[in-house]
Amino acid sequence: MKIGVILPCYNEATHMNVAAFLYFLKHHSKFYLCFVNNGSTDTTLSILEAVKNSAPYKVSILDIKKEKSKVVVIRAGIRYLNSRVDVAAIQVVDIDFSMKYPELKSVFFNILEDNVGKKYPKTYGLSLLEKRILGKKGMNLFLLMAVIKSMYI
Repeated sequence: MKIGVILPCYNEATHMNVAAFLYFLKHHSKFYLCFVNNGSTDTTLSILEAVKNSAPYKVSILDIKKEKSKVVVIRAGIRYLNSRVDVAAIQVVDIDFSMKYPELKSVFFNILEDNVGKKYPKTYGLSLLEKRILGKKGMNLFLLMAVIKSMYI
């Protein structure tokens, strides 16, 4: 089982360190990356497709044609990753795409440490309705409460 990581993207073509992502994907199999392109107007989507082609079993791309709020982007990623049987937990990471490999590895290994040995990581403190929305998979989102609260507004 893998940890699904949602990576929202908007006009990251000039910033994205593709080599760092490719190196990370080649050497670490515990993660499944879900890039959500949020209506980028540059070549972000084609760069993401190149990353996916290099690691097709470790990467998905969701393409939202028109720019939407961060909540919509994250919700799309959650829905997609919840449909995957190989993903045990989900994390949203809003990172600087220009990170070099050591920083990128550090971010992802902090996620891994948070999820080790937990069947449903960090679902405590959620209402029954919120747990139903999230499904059976555990969530470890530092943006989780913003997403959940926005659903009630």
